[in-house]
Amino acid sequence: MCSTFSVKAQSKADAIVGVYLMKTPDTGDESKLQIFRAKNGTYCGKVVWVKNPNNPDGTPRRDTKNPDPKLRNRTADNLPVLFNLQYDADDNEWVDGDLYNPNDGKWFKIKIKGFTSAKVLEVRYYKGVPLLGKNDQWQKVSN
Repeated sequence: MCSTFSVKAQSKADAIVGVYLMKTPDTGDESKLQIFRAKNGTYCGKVVWVKNPNNPDGTPRRDTKNPDPKLRNRTADNLPVLFNLQYDADDNEWVDGDLYNPNDGKWFKIKIKGFTSAKVLEVRYYKGVPLLGKNDQWQKVSN
């Protein structure tokens, strides 16, 4: 019986796995984020597509705002941005994750309440407490 519960909880947790279309609120940029389960059981994500991968001058967009100078040469696509998200089976949500915004080099905490429809995630990112954060929605485009 315990193993059945564990499998059900894991399958609910893995519902978040897939590729999502994101629109950056401050710039209107579009990108796709692939969320996957890491070896340690948490959920992570990386940018796998950017609508505008180049700067106006034609050079590739890079992670130039990263607080770590060694990482500023990374290109906008294939960029890891979501880390350590954990599934809370009691509340059926993903919590305590860290989200990196390459547009400004800032880090946020992230909480995902779940799906508002079959393919839309309700996302909250914040600094400090969730109450003072911002909401976003990510549209699932593939598994």
